[in-house]
Amino acid sequence: MWTIIGSTPLSGVYHGKGEVTGKLLAGLRARLATPVQFTIERFIAEGEYVVMQARGHATTIEGLAYDNTYCIIARIADGQIHELTDFIDTELITKALYGTRA
Repeated sequence: MWTIIGSTPLSGVYHGKGEVTGKLLAGLRARLATPVQFTIERFIAEGEYVVMQARGHATTIEGLAYDNTYCIIARIADGQIHELTDFIDTELITKALYGTRA
């Protein structure tokens, strides 16, 4: 399960690999001219949980910079990711990827 916070067109809960790739990632790729290049700033782990803080850079299909910040909390058990919660700049998603303000 991957949760994208907020009320953007990409926000919501995605269940399973099919929804993540078919809905979330396909929707993101449709708006970007380049893949997101991540720079990981830190990892913090305790028990089943890992927190990643990162920055990402990409270019939208309109030629705008898409430079977002991420804080992703993951629950990993039995060698598999069970949950991801993605705290992200939702205003940037709305403005840069969909050309509107929230």
